[in-house]
Amino acid sequence: MLQGSDPWATLGYGESHFRAIAKNSCHSTNAKVTIRRKVIAFTSFKFGFMRGAYMSLLAVDPDYRHTGVGSALMDYAEKLIFLRTKNVFLCVASFNEGAQEFFKRRGYRPVGVLHRLIVDEYDEILFRKCGEDH
Repeated sequence: MLQGSDPWATLGYGESHFRAIAKNSCHSTNAKVTIRRKVIAFTSFKFGFMRGAYMSLLAVDPDYRHTGVGSALMDYAEKLIFLRTKNVFLCVASFNEGAQEFFKRRGYRPVGVLHRLIVDEYDEILFRKCGEDH
């Protein structure tokens, strides 16, 4: 699902990067959406990041984008996170304007820029959402 799609393709992610993502996800909380045994969306997040959780991954199969699947998965993940902590953090590539708008609509606000974090051509924008009940 990730290979060949953005932002991963533009950032130059290859097979070794995806193996590392899979290996690291076993130490995180993961959630997925399946239809007929096919994973169409997944997320991975880890608690203990700056008094909150860091969402390292949100991916939706290209055939299911703009259908509400990503929003439903985010609703579920945020519910789990806000039961334990008051902050969710995530990074979005500076060229990925669609993802930036998606997260802004969900109440995330940019809190910093990590210049040339992954590749020299682009920055990563750190976003934060604060839960209301904490």
